[in-house]
Order: sequence, then structure tokens, then C-alpha cells
Amino acid sequence: GETLIYDRERTSQAKEEAALATPNDMTKYDVGDLLADGGVAIDAEKLALLRKEYDAESANTSLATKLSRTIATFGMYATVFSLCGFYSVFRRNRVFTDTSSLIRVLCLAVVTVGLCQFAALYFSEAVIIPLLLFSMTAVIAYNQELALLLSSVVALVVVVSLGMGLNEFTIYVAAMATSILCLRHVRSRTKLIFVGLVVASIASATAI
Repeated sequence: GETLIYDRERTSQAKEEAALATPNDMTKYDVGDLLADGGVAIDAEKLALLRKEYDAESANTSLATKLSRTIATFGMYATVFSLCGFYSVFRRNRVFTDTSSLIRVLCLAVVTVGLCQFAALYFSEAVIIPLLLFSMTAVIAYNQELALLLSSVVALVVVVSLGMGLNEFTIYVAAMATSILCLRHVRSRTKLIFVGLVVASIASATAI
């Protein structure tokens, strides 16, 4: 015989009581709500909240929007590198016409961008170090004019890929240009120290 009888009314009542007894940890955020204060260190809770907001935004972004953003980014890169190609044609610079030299420049740029990406994961302020090494290498290996052009392009790629803005781009380009203009001929380690101090001063002043 039957030993259990389903009571719909009491079951519904028990569900409501259980729901009321369960603490509600869900917080609803509307568009425009402030998730974290500017200029304040982000703790683990705020960081988790920002990650959830990013994941929600990514999940709601259509494939067409993602594709258009990707095409726009690579289109900008193609435009910048095309300008470098025109520079090669008008200035008759052998770096862009010699295959081996071109490969070395591209490899140096790729390694620099990769190091900046790695540095940004742990200490964002260290991003400027690979950029300065790139600019110094470029001016020693080639010339000031080409080093300024390549440094600006690499700095732009790093800033865009890391989601930075005009402020960071200005600081990076100012520091790289200073190192290029000061580092004409390296004859001693004292010269490098002098260049480092000047670059630090210019970068600090630009940031301020």
C-alpha cells in the first residue's frame, strides 16, 4: 500500500520558508553603477567583481562585434606598418629592403611586445623596461630617425594590445625618444647611467 502521499500545498510552503531562510548573497548591478573607486587599491573581492563584469560583457558581445573589433585592430596595425614601408621607399633605408635585416627588426619587435605582455601580468610599471631596451638597441644598431619611427610603432602596438590609453603612450614615447636622442654613441658605462637618469627624469615629468 501507499506509505507516502505528496502534499503540494505543504511542499510549496516548505520551499518558500527555505528560500526565506537562505541568505541572499546576490547583488544586482545596473548599467552605470560604480564597481570600484578610482585611485583606490583593488582588493580580491573587487577584482572578482570586475572579472565577473568583464565575463558578462564578453558573453553578451556578439560574434560580429568581436570580429569587427579584431579587424579594426589589425587594420590599424597594417596601416602603421604600411607607413613604415613608405618610409623605407622614400628614405631608401636598407633595413626594410634587406630580408635578413627586416626579419631581425620584426623579431626584435615581436620579442619586445611579448616581454611587455609578460611584464603587464605581474607589474604594469615594468612595461617600460622592454620598450627602452628596444629603443636603445634600435638606435645602436641603426640610426636615430629609424629608431624613433620603430619605437613609436612598437609603443603603439603595446598600448593598444594591453588596453592602455593616450597617457601611457605619451609617457612611453617620451621616454623612448629621450633614450634615442641621448644615446648617440656609447663609449662607457657612465654614458648609460647618464642616459638612464635623463630618461627617468623625463618619464617622471611626463607622468606628472
